[in-house]
Order: sequence, then C-alpha cells, then structure tokens
Amino acid sequence: MTKYGVGIIGMGFMGKTHAFAHKTLPFYYPNLPYKTELVTACNRSAPAAQYARDYLGFKNATTDENDIFDDERISLVHICTPNEFHFSQAKTALLAGKHVYCDKPLTVTYAQAQELAAIARESGLTAQVAFQNRFFPATLRARQLVDEG
Repeated sequence: MTKYGVGIIGMGFMGKTHAFAHKTLPFYYPNLPYKTELVTACNRSAPAAQYARDYLGFKNATTDENDIFDDERISLVHICTPNEFHFSQAKTALLAGKHVYCDKPLTVTYAQAQELAAIARESGLTAQVAFQNRFFPATLRARQLVDEG
C-alpha cells in the first residue's frame, strides 16, 4: 500500500482542518489504496507547531518551512498560510518534488498561476487548490452560463 507523508504549512484553523481531513479519510472512504501520515507541522509560532505535534498526530513540529521542503518522507505539502505566501511556497514545494494542495487563492496573479501549472505539468506532480464552493448551486449555474457562452 502506498503511503504519502504529509507536511502542512500553517497550523491555524485551516491547517487543523486539513490535518483532520487526513485523520478521518478511512472513516469516509474504506479500503483506500493508500494511507497518509502526518509527518511535519510548520507554523511561524512554535507553540502552534508544537501543539500540532503533541495533540494532532504529527511526528515533527517546526517553524522553518524548509524542513518540509527538504524532508524526503514528505511527498504532499498542504499550504494553509496567508495568501501572499501561497505562490512562493507552492513553487518551492513543486521544485522540491512534492505534490501540492493549496488553500485558495493559489496566487495573486494569473501569470503566477500559469507558472505553477507549468511546473506541475512538466514534473508530473499533482497540484490542487481547495475550493469548497465548487459544488454550490450558484457556482454550478455560473459555470453552466460560462460553458453556454
């Protein structure tokens, strides 16, 4: 069975939500062909990172995001930091050979988003953006209107 080591950068509300999702995957999706393991929690506040290690099930805590980018045990990086850091953190993670799951917005410019998409495409890595509103009726209707021209 494949195991994906997970590093989460930003352990505020959203980082905790992402960690919870990993811990509860088996409850909602039995017989998954993979497992995830919470390897490292990173937060600029050391107590928040240490809380994630001590109480949320991470093996390590750090205040240095490079500890996540450089760790060979980590194959998937969640980016749950303030928006202005998303581009640089996603780019660094992709260039380090990590899959990326980034909270929205991915970037602040279209050019930055294109750059990240190109890096992911060329590397064969998966890069996704969390957008929980994508299945709201209004969002689906907007997409339908766009598709219809």
